[in-house]
Amino acid sequence: LSFQIKGALSSFIANISTSVRPQLVTSYASGNTARSWSLMITVSKLNYIVLLLLSLPVFLEVDSILLFWLGADIPEYTAIFTRLIIIVSLIDVFNGPVSMIMYASGKIGLYNIATSIAGILVLPLAYVSLSYTHNPTVAYYSSILISILVQVVSIYVMRVKLQFSIWQYVKRIILPCFIVTVISIPLPYICHISITAPFVRFIFVGIVGVISVSVATYFLGLSNNERIYVKHFLGKVFSKLSKTNKNHNQ
Repeated sequence: LSFQIKGALSSFIANISTSVRPQLVTSYASGNTARSWSLMITVSKLNYIVLLLLSLPVFLEVDSILLFWLGADIPEYTAIFTRLIIIVSLIDVFNGPVSMIMYASGKIGLYNIATSIAGILVLPLAYVSLSYTHNPTVAYYSSILISILVQVVSIYVMRVKLQFSIWQYVKRIILPCFIVTVISIPLPYICHISITAPFVRFIFVGIVGVISVSVATYFLGLSNNERIYVKHFLGKVFSKLSKTNKNHNQ
């Protein structure tokens, strides 16, 4: 069940990456590496923010969701499994754009080998952890640790092969996403602990979560150029909606 929820959330991210991949590959192949890096940075943040937007209400209200979905017969550990798999997904989401630019460069051998070795370490780590604790949640905690390790390895290989600064990656991607996450949580969490009716609470947490993530992203997560692009994009959307509405009224 937890992986079904993960799959539903991740499907949105796959669409974003698929739409950007051709532009990134074309830019790198034509020698416009500056645009390639810019696309990689933007899509990394966009993937994370969209997943955060979708997963924050689920993370807080997973008990209500499972109650609506399954009724009173909820399997043990389902809620904690779902929350942990969401954390794994939020970490793993950064790897997609890194792999795209590595594939675009053609220098993919070391990247595949290093990330595969790091990723497979989850098996012995989870096995040892389960042997000593007999608690099934440790397998997910092991996945979180390995996801972090894979991300570190990915960034290091990108630094070695493509000379992209690790500090720039942290400064322009990881840090803004971390700030947006920290700023976005308090208001929906207050709704989560303040409202008793499950359905009403889920609606309020969802609405407040979307507003919190959107506002934090616009003011703290985006660069000046990205904010200009968002304004331009929203302007085009509202213009199309306005024209459609006028045509409908006529």
